Amino acid sequence: MSTSVSMKWKESAAAVKWNIQPFINGRYRPSSATQHYDNINPATELVLCHVPAGNAADIDEAVRVARQRFNEGSWSRWPPARRAQVLLKLAELIVKHSGELALLDTLEMGKPIQLSRSDAEYLSPTYLRSWAEVADKLLGASASLSTGSGIQHV
Repeated sequence: MSTSVSMKWKESAAAVKWNIQPFINGRYRPSSATQHYDNINPATELVLCHVPAGNAADIDEAVRVARQRFNEGSWSRWPPARRAQVLLKLAELIVKHSGELALLDTLEMGKPIQLSRSDAEYLSPTYLRSWAEVADKLLGASASLSTGSGIQHV
């Protein structure tokens, strides 16, 4: 990696604003935990930030909201084509924000930035696109190969 590119990544790393709050019900919220742990970059052994350790109340709230959303039909009752759309949009957003995601991955995991960039730009979006492609094929339905058209259930 060239010196100028390396400096850009170091400057970006120094400018990261860590949001370490739990993300529950579509928003960040303070943790009810009183204990914290250090999030350490394994490559440099420097502390990136202090993270709430989480506790039973945080977990219970996350599980309660997830169960509520599942029961309401958010995702669980969506048709496969809609789920595929969401996965494709997520892949698109990962590519769009691949630089930022790669930087965060490198800082937290200690892996080389080139590998993190490859994962964010190609690997993760490829997996999501693949899952989107099979979203409507997991229901035991297939397209007819006969002269008729339509879906046949097997």
